[in-house]
Amino acid sequence: QCDWSSDVCSSDLGDDLALRRILNWLAAPPSRPDHEVALPPMLDAWQTLDRRWRKARLRFIKQGVQELPQGALYLNVAQHVLDLPRFYQWLDERPDLKKIFFLHDLLPLHMSEYFRSGYRAMFDGVIDLMTRHANALITTTEAVREDVIADLKRRGRPAIPIFVAPLPSPFGDERAP
Repeated sequence: QCDWSSDVCSSDLGDDLALRRILNWLAAPPSRPDHEVALPPMLDAWQTLDRRWRKARLRFIKQGVQELPQGALYLNVAQHVLDLPRFYQWLDERPDLKKIFFLHDLLPLHMSEYFRSGYRAMFDGVIDLMTRHANALITTTEAVREDVIADLKRRGRPAIPIFVAPLPSPFGDERAP
């Protein structure tokens, strides 16, 4: 079993300081001061994000992925456009990158009746793309981790480190009465 402190998992991803910082940050309790990030007012934040996104897109289109440093960490925390493999072909050109994907769950595969028609097949392609490229995965629960391990076996994929990082509660550390 892999956990945040496992030497096996850490060595699987190399001795990368940036990766260790990300993993330590994810493993830290939410009350740690480095989890408290000051954000500008929401409107300013959206405007700043939009400007940065436009610049990043233009830079990516003009310069491509070659400007990423050798051995950089690619952390994908959104499952958007993973159903469009052409957006991820560049990952094949950069085997030096450490690729980590966040996987919320496998519900569309296990409970497809609750999703629109055709979504299961599309999501199966998403998981295929993700597991083909990933050096490691992050999930939110041990149950999802176990589902992913079984799915990797079903797909004939090799085992990879799977870290569990529960999502924060909007209620903080409050406990139900």
